[in-house]
Amino acid sequence: MKRFFVAALLLITTLPVFAQVKQLYGEARLGYGAAFKTGKYSGNVQPDHLNLVLEGNIGPNISFFWRQRFTKPVYNPSIPLNATDQLWIRWDISRQWSIQGGKIPIVVGGYEFDDAPIDLYYWGVFAEKMPDVYALGGNFMYHFTPDQRLQLQFTQSPLGFGHSDLFHAALIWFGHIAPWWSTIWSVNWMDDPTHCGYSMIGLGNRLEFGNFGLELDGMYRAGIARGYLPADFSAILKLEYKFPALTVFAKGSYDYNKDFKEDFVPCNSRTLTGGCGVEIFPLKNDDIRLHALYWLQSDAVCSNFLHHFSVGITYRLRVIKNSPQ
Repeated sequence: MKRFFVAALLLITTLPVFAQVKQLYGEARLGYGAAFKTGKYSGNVQPDHLNLVLEGNIGPNISFFWRQRFTKPVYNPSIPLNATDQLWIRWDISRQWSIQGGKIPIVVGGYEFDDAPIDLYYWGVFAEKMPDVYALGGNFMYHFTPDQRLQLQFTQSPLGFGHSDLFHAALIWFGHIAPWWSTIWSVNWMDDPTHCGYSMIGLGNRLEFGNFGLELDGMYRAGIARGYLPADFSAILKLEYKFPALTVFAKGSYDYNKDFKEDFVPCNSRTLTGGCGVEIFPLKNDDIRLHALYWLQSDAVCSNFLHHFSVGITYRLRVIKNSPQ
C-alpha cells in the first residue's frame, strides 16, 4: 500500500510536466447509514467513497482519465487494478472516429448503470450482484453528430474475472430520439467459464422537460445455449425535479429471474427496490452535496422488506478545476 501511494504521488507531481491537466481533485462521501427490519436496527457512520480523479490531455487529440478509489483493496488476483475504477487513454482520430483503451466502464444500456458510484445511494439487484462494473478493454467509437455516438466495446467478461480468456462485447448507441429524449441502448454478450454465453439487451431512456427528469431502463437477459427464451428482466424508473440548489427524487426497480443460472440476479427470485430522497447543493454546484434518503428492498420472493435510511455529505476538493486546453 505504501509503495502504491508513493507511485501515485510521483505520477501526480510529474504528469503536469508532460501533459495538460484539465481537472485534479479528491472526492469523498461519508455519512450515517441504518437498516431496520421487524424491530432489529443497525446503523453506523462510514466513509462510502474516497477517490482521486485526474483528467487531461497529452497533445491535441489524446486525452486521459484516472479515477482511483481508496476504499477498496488495491490488490485482487481476480480483478486487475482492483482499486482503480478507470485508467484509460483516448485518441480522437478525427471528428467522427475515436479509440479508447485501458480500464474502462462496462456499458450496459441503462442510466442507473452508467452513473458514477459516488452518485448512487442504492441500486437494483443486477448492479448490486455484478462483481465489478469496470474491466480492461477498449472502445471503438463513431460520432454521427456531437450528441449521437455508436460504440463497439470489448472487455474482460464480468462473468469470468480471474480467467484471461473470457470476454465481453457490446454495441451501444448513445443518442437522442428527440431534444428531450436521450438514450443509452445496448446489445451485450458475455462469456462465462462454461462457455454457455450470456446475452442482454438494455434500453436506457432519459426524458427531460425543464427541471423535471425521468429515467426508464429496461433490461432483458437470456442464455444463448438455451432452447427457449426465458423472461429474465429488470426495470428501473427514476423521477427527479431540480430546484436551483435542491433536487428531490424517487427511484424504484424490479428484478426477475426464473431459472437463468448464469444471471447476476439469483435464480427463482423477484425483488422489488424503491425509495426517495433529497439532495442539497449549498454552493449551487457539485463541490458540496448533502443528502437524506430512505429506501427499502424486498427478499427474493418480493414479500418481506429491509428498510434503509441514510444521511451524509459529498464534497470535492479541487486542485485544478476545468483548466482550459
